[in-house]
Amino acid sequence: MDSTEMGFDGFFRQHYSRYVAYLIKLGFTRQEAEDATNEAMTEVYRRWSQVTNPIAYVYRTVLNQAVAERRRSDRGLDAASRAVSGDPRHLFDGVAYKDDHILLLDLLRRLPPNQRKVLALDLADLDVTTIAEILDVDPSTVRSHRRHALKALRKLACEQNPSLKDGEMP
Repeated sequence: MDSTEMGFDGFFRQHYSRYVAYLIKLGFTRQEAEDATNEAMTEVYRRWSQVTNPIAYVYRTVLNQAVAERRRSDRGLDAASRAVSGDPRHLFDGVAYKDDHILLLDLLRRLPPNQRKVLALDLADLDVTTIAEILDVDPSTVRSHRRHALKALRKLACEQNPSLKDGEMP
C-alpha cells in the first residue's frame, strides 16, 4: 500500500519520526526539526488530495520550513553556529543516543551541505530517483554527491581512528 492509499493519519504515524531524524542529521536541533515537521505535515494535510508523492513532498517541505524558521528566529545565528562547530550532543535536547550516532552526526556535519542532504536522505532508505525529486536535481548528481560524501566520511573516520585501514568504515 502506498502513502496516498493509507490515508493521512497512517502516513503521519509511519513517517513523522523519519522527517525529524532527517533534519537532525542536517544539523537542526530536535525542537527545530519537530516544529518544521509539524508545519510540513499540516501543509501536506491541507493538500493531501493534490499531492502525488507525499514522501518527497514532505522531505522538501520540512527542509524549507526548517530553513525559513531558522532565518526568522532570533537565536538563528547561535543555533547555526552550534550546528557547524562544537559538540553535536546539543541536537538531542536530552535524548540519549549511542556514541556511534553522535559520531555519525559529527561526521555528517563536516560534509558540504549538498553531500550532507543526499546522505541524510540516503540514510532514510530513499532511492536515488526519490532523492533527486526531493532535491530537484538529476539522479546522476545524487549519485555523485553520495560517492563524494562516502569518500569524505571514510577519510574523516580514518583521521579520527588511525587504527582503521584506508577505506574501512567503523
